[in-house]
Amino acid sequence: MGTELGRVRGRRREVLGDVVGDDEVGRLARTVDGMLTQLDSSFTAQRRLLADVSHQLRTPLTVARGHLEVLARQNTDLDGEQAETVALVVDELTQMSLMVDRLLMLGQALEPDFLLEERIELPGLLQEVFDGAQVMAPRTWILHPVPDVAIWGDRSKLRGALLNLVDNAVRATDEHGAVELGARVGAEVVLEVADD
Repeated sequence: MGTELGRVRGRRREVLGDVVGDDEVGRLARTVDGMLTQLDSSFTAQRRLLADVSHQLRTPLTVARGHLEVLARQNTDLDGEQAETVALVVDELTQMSLMVDRLLMLGQALEPDFLLEERIELPGLLQEVFDGAQVMAPRTWILHPVPDVAIWGDRSKLRGALLNLVDNAVRATDEHGAVELGARVGAEVVLEVADD
């Protein structure tokens, strides 16, 4: 949004020039320019706040989860209810960490250079995700034949998104379950992660 505002301001200057008169149109142009500057500053501050809050929350969540995991490993005399409580809190801290990661990504997504587009060979991308996914858990892993096409996108973010879907599929299945990766090409390219 901030980038769009900058483009609008730039276009206005191209049309009106940097010198604006004192007539009604000139005053309106200066008012609009001031509003766009304020909006741009507001969006920048919002992005910075999201990034700062996310970074500040990450460390205590990681430390708390780490201590609980060490407690659970070293303290074998925890009764069933205590062990269950520790596992529950660790799981909640993991969920909070995922939310913080999403907040951080949201802040980054507002940056103008968030996506680094490049040509991506689809078979290579899915093979890379498939190879990385197999070490996540014992499952029946299936990679369907991938059409030999290339797409434009941010390889790192696409790979991360696919691995998040794979992680969801692993959580939704047991060790006898199957996780499948594939792609379909028609009017658009569809990347798929499915489980049984």
